[in-house]
Amino acid sequence: MQNLRIVFATMESTFTLQILRSNQFNPEVCVVDEAAQVMETATWPAVNQMKRIVMAGDPKQLPALVKTEEAKARQLERSVMERIIEKKDQYSWIMLEEQYRSHRDITDWSNGCFYDCKLTNCTDMNNTLHTSLDPKPSKTFSKLFNPLVMIDTCLVTDTNDRIQYYEKTMTSDTATEPNNTYCNYGEAELVMKHYERLLSMSIPPQDIAIITPYKGQIDVLTAKMNEFVANNEAFDPSNLTTIGTIDSVQGQEYDCVIFSMVRSNPKTTIGFISEVRRLNVVVTRAKRHFIFIGNGYMLNSSHKPEIRKTVQHKEQRFHPNLVCGIPAPGMMTNEVRNNFGRDFKPFIENSNDPRMIQWCLEFIENSKKPQFVQKRRERAERKAEELRIRAQMDYEARELKRQWMVNNNSFQQDPPATPNP
Repeated sequence: MQNLRIVFATMESTFTLQILRSNQFNPEVCVVDEAAQVMETATWPAVNQMKRIVMAGDPKQLPALVKTEEAKARQLERSVMERIIEKKDQYSWIMLEEQYRSHRDITDWSNGCFYDCKLTNCTDMNNTLHTSLDPKPSKTFSKLFNPLVMIDTCLVTDTNDRIQYYEKTMTSDTATEPNNTYCNYGEAELVMKHYERLLSMSIPPQDIAIITPYKGQIDVLTAKMNEFVANNEAFDPSNLTTIGTIDSVQGQEYDCVIFSMVRSNPKTTIGFISEVRRLNVVVTRAKRHFIFIGNGYMLNSSHKPEIRKTVQHKEQRFHPNLVCGIPAPGMMTNEVRNNFGRDFKPFIENSNDPRMIQWCLEFIENSKKPQFVQKRRERAERKAEELRIRAQMDYEARELKRQWMVNNNSFQQDPPATPNP
């Protein structure tokens, strides 16, 4: 023990406790990586015994994992790093403002929503996935491979077609007990179609990650991947391509990320990604290509502006037909619409979720009451006004940023004045 100079360990390791109790090891500094994921209760033993502590992490990404409602109520998912940043004037701290991973079009959303537009993009704007595609796609399908793409399933209006994009519940056996989870067979089909197209255009399987919030969708995607491998014996990407949850890929990076949102229901419950930090994690895993497959109506109905902004890049929003190799209708710029029907009949007839069906039936019954209709109308008007104000604020912020950049560039380009002799 007396010869120890450096120790590497996890915060909850029993070895860590052993080291901290030792009188023979007196470290000068403790460095905590991914500090935003470490609970205060896990950090304090190290903090109390160190002469100096350095924390590195991103509090805008995944917090510490707590599993009970009581723990959440007591804010046990809160990290020391979050508390310090709230009182940053009292501490020495620095924000790393240069990012070298993702194409600017991918990070624009995160930069604006989480980092106050302070991130400077240091990647090559010309280094897009298009430079690696071989053969090149036709002009009709070329935009599917842009840095940021959304495939919006709410754009499917045909009743027979749209039901495949409704969520399903299923049971997923974990190590301890079976849990109810969700899957979306229509989204899984789109994921595999886009995945196979990437492979056919010379993108290596190890450069692609398929990410989803739900274990049920992972089971469906894994089955489809196994089927794909069985039908292509000469090619086995199953051990190279990551298929995982958002939590499992924090800290990783991939050239291409295919994300399946899964949730699609009339109640507009989006589940795990309502925690916007999870959405920030998954978007920032991609270096050159991020494709979001999900229901834009669900996202647009969120009360969180960060989530609503994901469907505001209309120039990158496409109909699922394009992934299926059908050109029309291609890129969509119309407003996001409810695709569950006024009476939710298609969803009710095809759902296997008793609780969601019950909610739909209660909603239909309440819709016959004038007071209920009036409250919904008032709520919609308030939301419309909030969106108008937010759009105005975003516009003013963009104009201020543009003016600042113009002035800054002008200042840098002007040669310094020559002093008079």
